[in-house]
Amino acid sequence: MPVLASGRVVGISNERARYHATRLNLKVTRDTTRHQLLKLVDIIVADPADSPDVWKKKYKFTGHTLADKSWIQQWPEEDREEFQHWLHQDLQCNEIDGAKAKLIYDNLPHQVISHDYPNQLHSNLKKQIEVLPLSQATAKQWLGTISNLSKSGIRKEEIHWSGITRFLSQYDNENESLISKKEIQNQIDFSSIRLEVTNEMVGDISGQLNFSETVERISIASLKHAGIHANAYDAAVLRYVDSRCQYRIGYLKSRRTTSSFKFTRWFIISPEGEGVSSDASDHLYGDHLEAIQAARLHANKHDRHNCPLSFSDKYKYVSLCGGCDYREWLVTLPDYALSYFSSHYTERNVLLHFRTKTRIDNKQNKLLFIEEIQSDWHQPAFIQSHNKRWGIQVPIAPFRKEWISLALKVMLLHAVKHNFSGIAWMTGELQKTHYQQSFHAVERLYDKSIPQSLNRLGKNWSTTTTYTSIKTRLSGLRAVRNGENWYAISKDGKFKTQARFNMADIIDVIERHGKEVDVDIPVFYISEDMRESIRRAGLPLFGEKMTS
Repeated sequence: MPVLASGRVVGISNERARYHATRLNLKVTRDTTRHQLLKLVDIIVADPADSPDVWKKKYKFTGHTLADKSWIQQWPEEDREEFQHWLHQDLQCNEIDGAKAKLIYDNLPHQVISHDYPNQLHSNLKKQIEVLPLSQATAKQWLGTISNLSKSGIRKEEIHWSGITRFLSQYDNENESLISKKEIQNQIDFSSIRLEVTNEMVGDISGQLNFSETVERISIASLKHAGIHANAYDAAVLRYVDSRCQYRIGYLKSRRTTSSFKFTRWFIISPEGEGVSSDASDHLYGDHLEAIQAARLHANKHDRHNCPLSFSDKYKYVSLCGGCDYREWLVTLPDYALSYFSSHYTERNVLLHFRTKTRIDNKQNKLLFIEEIQSDWHQPAFIQSHNKRWGIQVPIAPFRKEWISLALKVMLLHAVKHNFSGIAWMTGELQKTHYQQSFHAVERLYDKSIPQSLNRLGKNWSTTTTYTSIKTRLSGLRAVRNGENWYAISKDGKFKTQARFNMADIIDVIERHGKEVDVDIPVFYISEDMRESIRRAGLPLFGEKMTS
């Protein structure tokens, strides 16, 4: 990172390329120019007082990319010239081109929906300082006072990430200068750990392929023109046609036998008139179901523009049967200087993710049902195994001890906004039955951590967890992916379907083979007092105690 004439330390980073591409709906291909990549590369800055070694770890995102020419134009002329000269050096050009390398093979969501829930999470620290009788004090006195606030419920982690101790530590102990309360409040800044809550939307053209049956001869010459191998003694017949995208599916029959036509293989012709290849690249398929599935996969990959959007359902196949409105939620730290990539999502800095459905209990209450809460970044079991296997140092991040609480606060805000009666989740025993395996950490999370966190929050309104029951189907089958196809297999491995289904179909298969049962689940009903308070004042960013 160069030090410019004015003393500012600047640099560039392509770490947030995917973040920008999804929000700009920019599709990166081999033909994307370097000029187009500028909007995906951030300008970062560091504190000139730090050493060059520290700059690599403590830089900040400016909120501007290399495409923001108007912002750069506000710099002094000498800074602009130095920056442009530095930018055209090989190392920086590689950083810009690296944005393409990150995205060219990435299956980006078509769109991202962002929620304003983080704006409804307030700082208890700031509120407590506001009611302190101190109007001004020395840095040493402020440090002691703020440190003592941890005894009244302010989390030490909140004090740390607020940046206030770093600000006050700049003053030596002998400095008797007075600092006003207003200045202290102005120095509390959580922008570096700004949260973003999103759902990914994907283009779903496959659901729009509506094949109708037909019987129509097609010439062998037409098939050869499409790149499909056929012999002179073959007869080709179209059997399915999609009117929307013009996919055509047919079969070849051999006329080499004298008694009757002999079925051989199926083919697909794309809207562009080209044969659609199977995995073996021979353009031919074993049966019509395999061909229809291949046509849908091809449509997903090649015709994602102007197609209907649906919520991403990447992990829907592991959900408990029943319910509706399946959602996958990501809570990210988009502005955090250090970068982390989880095993579940390709988005940068996923702090935690959770999956939900809407369910109606047997008392007709509308519940936001938690399928899963997980943090690859913070869960010790994952971190230890990940480090041991790959030798990777996982960067420090906020909410290490209360990521579960943070997820529940986001869900409470969503539940209040959309008039859910409460939040429910599976017991550890039900998790074990559903997933056909047992994890002590998982059982502890659902049987202890979630209810304890909600009970601490509910204590402000004398609200606590209880139990209700829902209808579901418990099946001895589980879904397994095999390339682009899916199959179902029993726990003991004695029963297994063919691997020819898509995910939606295999979910239906498993549900049909399940036994309908009523199961008891824990639930946290939101009282009217709590609902009104959350609407009015939100929830604390750190901790579960509400401060006045």
